[in-house]
Amino acid sequence: MLALYEPPADLIEMLHGGTEKTWRIKAESKPHFGLGPVDGGTVAEWFSAEPNDKVGVGMYDDRYIFRADGTFTHITNADVFGRVGLIDELGASGGSVDGADVLNLPYNDYTEQYTLTAPSDVETISLSGLGFIGYYAGGDHKYRIFSRNATEMVLSTTDGNNEFEWWFVLTSED
Repeated sequence: MLALYEPPADLIEMLHGGTEKTWRIKAESKPHFGLGPVDGGTVAEWFSAEPNDKVGVGMYDDRYIFRADGTFTHITNADVFGRVGLIDELGASGGSVDGADVLNLPYNDYTEQYTLTAPSDVETISLSGLGFIGYYAGGDHKYRIFSRNATEMVLSTTDGNNEFEWWFVLTSED
């Protein structure tokens, strides 16, 4: 069976504007990063980081570039943040463990592909390979778009342990 999805024009405009757009975690807001139950419908229901709560862990300086040609570039600025055990999938070593998190894992910038779909009418960004946004949680690398406007999107993804739904608020504003 062949199923084709034509993303709405406003989603395309929001994501890359017809060429490319750079996004970042909206660290100055609450919520901006958190977790809740798998498939939960409340943003960061169980935990929501306070504004700038995760400074210096390898997430806030990252940039996510979506291009019209379907490429996704993650500018890591040399390190990333993620879940103990799951982040091992990246094949990197180093960083420091703090509870269930790995902070500042050395990791180079990379480029993958992305696709837009809408399973069950839920707009979804799927990243190829090991592409991720914000916090490496493994899983299927699919980010559901919970809400969006011209400069902000709220995403969630289920981790590779099927334990939590991880939430991210991104902005395209500097």
